[in-house]
Amino acid sequence: MRVAVVQMNSGEDKAQNLSTAERLLLEAAERGAELAVLPELFTYLGRRRKHREVAEGIPGPISELLARIARQRHLHVVGGSYLEAVSEQERFFNTCIAIDADGSIAARYRKLHLFDVDVDGNRYRESDTMSPGEDVVSTKLGDVPVGLTICYDLRFPELYRRLGAGGARIITRRPPSRSRPARTTGTCSSAPGPSRIKSSCWRPPRSAHTHRASHATVTR
Repeated sequence: MRVAVVQMNSGEDKAQNLSTAERLLLEAAERGAELAVLPELFTYLGRRRKHREVAEGIPGPISELLARIARQRHLHVVGGSYLEAVSEQERFFNTCIAIDADGSIAARYRKLHLFDVDVDGNRYRESDTMSPGEDVVSTKLGDVPVGLTICYDLRFPELYRRLGAGGARIITRRPPSRSRPARTTGTCSSAPGPSRIKSSCWRPPRSAHTHRASHATVTR
């Protein structure tokens, strides 16, 4: 499967982020991608006090946008993640949706492992506004079994062992958009078996993390 890794530099302008995502998905399709993977929180990356304003239900406008592109370009799309609002719940889910090339939602994965850490005196608490998911999720996109994970999940190898043991041939794991240069990180894994989860991670070229860059890198 020919995979496009879409790198964005999302900020607090949700409309602009969605416009950029649409442009890059179309570019990926034009370059022959069969699957395009967006970053974590590609629709909004900013102050937590705006989370309620930018969160959406699923289905909703964001999923409909991704579904339309998938259907029109016959492109499988893994929607990185965005904030999912659920009625009668105060907190949100950090949710990744997988969309088949016919535009249907094939799977929904809610991030299991929230980023609650203290690093160099800085405190990060995703759980202040988000709830963890409960389910390990894989699906088929085309004929390929795909496991869905999000960023910090990588610190928990049992999740990847379970996905590999369940037959996943690709495991998506997108970090969030960057506003500064970042080290190259694994973003899309081909997983022939649990024992090879770590060594099978595909790594994009360093140019995929250029300062302020937004573009799509396509590989097979």
